Amino acid sequence: MKNCIVCLVFSLLGFSLFADPARAATFDLGEVAAGDLVTQARSIEGTGIIFEDTWTFSLADLLSASISVVKFEIGDFSSVDIQSVTSPDFSFSEIAPGMFLFEGVGLSAGEYSFSVTGVTTGRVGGSYTVGVAVIPEPPTAALLALGLVGLAVQCHRFNPNRSDARSRASG
Repeated sequence: MKNCIVCLVFSLLGFSLFADPARAATFDLGEVAAGDLVTQARSIEGTGIIFEDTWTFSLADLLSASISVVKFEIGDFSSVDIQSVTSPDFSFSEIAPGMFLFEGVGLSAGEYSFSVTGVTTGRVGGSYTVGVAVIPEPPTAALLALGLVGLAVQCHRFNPNRSDARSRASG
C-alpha cells in the first residue's frame, strides 16, 4: 500500500513537471475605450497542441463616451485550427472559415471575457490574433435632431405655397 502511494505521488509530480503550459493561458487586453483598437497575437509552440485561451478586457465608462458597439475579431491564423469561441457574456458567430465576429450594442462598463479553443496544426506550432475595437457612435438624440433639421429644410425648399407666391409677385 505504501509503495502505491509513493508511485502515485511520483506520477502526479512527473505529470505536472511535463505538462505543456501552452494548453491553457489567460491574456488581459486591458481597458478599452471609445476609438480604441487593441490587438494581441497568441503563439503556441508544439505540434498538435490542444489549447484553451481565456481573454479578458474591461470597457471604460460608456455613458460619457457614448459608445454603443464593441467589435471582436479573431483571425490571422497560421497553423492553428480554432474550434470554438465561447463567453459567459455574449455569443460569437463564425463569419468565414476560422473568422469569428461579435458586435455588442449598448454594453455597459465592466469586465468581459471569452475563451478560444483550438489545436495547432503546424510542425512547430501556430498563432492567431485577437482584436477588440470600441466604435463610438453619435448619440440617438443627435441623430434624431439632425434628421428633423433635414426634414425641415426639405419642406421649406419644396413648399408649393411659397413658389406660387413668388410667381404671383413677379407676374
